[in-house]
Amino acid sequence: MENKARVYHPLKEELLSRAQGCLLGQLAGDSLGGLVEFRRPEEILRKYPT
Repeated sequence: MENKARVYHPLKEELLSRAQGCLLGQLAGDSLGGLVEFRRPEEILRKYPT
């Protein structure tokens, strides 16, 4: 039988971490922006005053 043990490679781990961060950022942006997407700035300010 062949030995199919996984070998740790730092570059592969970094790439995976960056991809996960990218997806998490996309999900957060979609969640936060969904309430105001396609609205005019005036509408947004009326609903969510600063």
